[in-house]
Amino acid sequence: MAGYTRQSAADIVPTAVVRSAPVNSEYNAIRDAFTQATGHKHDGSTAEGAYVPLIADTDANNKVVVDSTNNRHGVFVEVGGTPVEQLRIQDGAIVPVLDNDIDLGTTTLEFKNLYLDGVAKVDTLTVDENAAVVGTLGITGTTTGTTIVASTGFSGPLTGSVTGSVTGNLTGNVTGDVTSTGGSSFTAATLTGGSINSTPIGNTTPSTVVGTNITANTGFSGPLTGNVTGNVTGSLTGSVTGDVTGNLTGNVTSAGTSTFSNLTVTGTLNMDAGTTGTITNLSTPVNAGDAATKVYVDTSISSLVDSAPAALDTLNELAAALGDDANFATTVTNDIATKLSLSGGTMSGAVAMGSNKITGLGAPTNPADATTKTYVDTQDALKLSLTGGTMTGDIVMGSSKVTSTATPTADDDLTRKAYVDGILGSATAAADSAAAASVSESNAAGSATAASNSASAAATSETNAAASFDAFDDRYLGAKTSAPTLDNDGDALLTGAIYWDTTDSQLKVYDGSLWQQAAFNVADAVILSNWTITESGGSLYFAVGGTNYMKLDASGNLQITGTIDTVATIS
Repeated sequence: MAGYTRQSAADIVPTAVVRSAPVNSEYNAIRDAFTQATGHKHDGSTAEGAYVPLIADTDANNKVVVDSTNNRHGVFVEVGGTPVEQLRIQDGAIVPVLDNDIDLGTTTLEFKNLYLDGVAKVDTLTVDENAAVVGTLGITGTTTGTTIVASTGFSGPLTGSVTGSVTGNLTGNVTGDVTSTGGSSFTAATLTGGSINSTPIGNTTPSTVVGTNITANTGFSGPLTGNVTGNVTGSLTGSVTGDVTGNLTGNVTSAGTSTFSNLTVTGTLNMDAGTTGTITNLSTPVNAGDAATKVYVDTSISSLVDSAPAALDTLNELAAALGDDANFATTVTNDIATKLSLSGGTMSGAVAMGSNKITGLGAPTNPADATTKTYVDTQDALKLSLTGGTMTGDIVMGSSKVTSTATPTADDDLTRKAYVDGILGSATAAADSAAAASVSESNAAGSATAASNSASAAATSETNAAASFDAFDDRYLGAKTSAPTLDNDGDALLTGAIYWDTTDSQLKVYDGSLWQQAAFNVADAVILSNWTITESGGSLYFAVGGTNYMKLDASGNLQITGTIDTVATIS
């Protein structure tokens, strides 16, 4: 690819020589950058140009936009004369802007193959030809069709109604009605509801029936052989030989004697208190779980009550006496712990004495000790009252101060710093004023001499500046529309005088008889008497002894280094 870079670093400036070779090279570089076969590719580099953030038609209603803010590409299509974003391509996804808005293909223009390595979520799936499922097909909704064939069988739950014949093994749960018009064979079937109509179980061959609840509307007839695991509801007439495990609900009537080696009741044994049914002939209990007779219980309770008064001979009466507190001992112990012992202790709260007193206190030894009125009165008499008094000892203030004292009137009165400073300040001010007066006298004499010297120097500087400016003004005549015949003072032109011709935009030099164009290269210099004139960067520099004192740019602007005492417009 051919990008574009600037061929020449030099700019084309007014009055400069324009050469064909560099310009031709520049245009060739631009031509090559836009060549159809090898033009620039906008890859972000200097020569190839910046990246293209937008691809659009002439009115930009159909376009592809690079969205740098959201890191995605947006595809816009013109709808009703307006660009409408249809599709977004972003990290890991191609997303439509609106839900249920874009079709993938048409009824006549279809995609060829669709390869997905993941999950396909389709609201409605219509297969108008053939569908082959190599892996597992999971269906949680309703499947409608005439014939569904699985070459190796269906595996997993099949939920919903199935109309038609099912050929092959059916493994899993069947929810709903099963109607067989022919012969159906099940290796194992579990029914959680419904009924089996007109179908004998074990019609020709005895079969085993296993379930939690088996109900016969008119009863079971014939021997029931084998173990019965689960609930049996209804009358059971006949002998039961073997173990009975489970709940037995209903009447058990034994025409003879029923003997149980061991009877374990894991639920409730209801003896029907409305009848005379009882459990009799119990032995004296030995183990904690043994049943006891009425005589044993009455004797135990009598021994427990013993000779207790009638108001406290039951557990309810004892509980009421203890305030129905199951943790009475703990409550009493905790309550006692909150009381102050007569031998002393530490209070955790305030003691409100009201109008009462605490008497018999000892002399305090610690700062927090309570004390007596006598002790306080004695100590108070040793303190200086806020209303004043006479100290019998010294007061040591350390780094502290005694403030707010009144103006002293007696010789022994304590006074303030402001009072002392006021007295000393007057004496100091008087001495300072005398010294200042002497200095002022000396300075006045020196100032008079300096003023006289400054006036003389200023006059000399003014004369020198005027002479320097007049000399310069005779050499550089300024910007003019036509060639002057006299200098700015009306005197004859000096050889080497210069001016800027605003009509030709040129600097011209007077050779003694004619004005000539001053043309020279950057490295060339024009020497006029003590002045040296050089050109650099489109500006002229005027120097004396190697020091630049004036600069003239291409617009006629003049910069001067030095003192100009008179401000005027040079014309």
